[in-house]
Amino acid sequence: MYMKENNVVIFCHQAKSGGTSFIKNMHSSFQNWKYYKYNRNSNTYPIDNHIIKYKNQNHFIYGHIAPEDLSGVYPTAYYLTIYRDPSDYIQSLYHFWKREPIKKGKKINVLRSNLITKRLSLPEFIKAYGEYSKLSMNSYHPDKFNWIGITSFYDSSLKLLKKKIPHIIITSHKKERVNPDKPIHESYSNEFLPLVKKHMPIETKLFNLAFETFKKDCLQYSIPLYH
Repeated sequence: MYMKENNVVIFCHQAKSGGTSFIKNMHSSFQNWKYYKYNRNSNTYPIDNHIIKYKNQNHFIYGHIAPEDLSGVYPTAYYLTIYRDPSDYIQSLYHFWKREPIKKGKKINVLRSNLITKRLSLPEFIKAYGEYSKLSMNSYHPDKFNWIGITSFYDSSLKLLKKKIPHIIITSHKKERVNPDKPIHESYSNEFLPLVKKHMPIETKLFNLAFETFKKDCLQYSIPLYH
């Protein structure tokens, strides 16, 4: 879908997908837009008030949210998201949670608690994640988004975004390094792929659907697939 006139863009940030780099890129790309970070669990500033306060300006809303969190309020907003290969995602999450200290007073979920207290190996963590995950096909179905990016094809993703929203100025293509356990442009090991497919079937199916949509969109706009 090509974006013409729309004053609300919503980025649904899927964890460990490169969304932090994307948001930083967008801060310099959507010039003169108002930015608002939305937290579904602790939102204390009604988003309607934010829109009303700056009603004559464009708005970029982002956060770890799914489309249904805001689609009832903003059904005509332009929805964006980035998908990551589930095998890369789960390995990134595993190393991130093992590496990052838990902030004092912060509540953690059962999965992260078990990783720490039981010292789960990566295969054990993948199995535990599958048992813990509440993801459904409806949560992040590609059909709900106007633009889909793919973490491992970040440059192509930004070029596609520029085609779909031609009036933005993408000033930076920089992908920031978040995990020090591997270089930015390298993928994780594929040795855990069978386990991921077995224990994360919904995540795998959603990614495959998203990647097919992404490839079709790139073909439509004559964008080569490169990292």
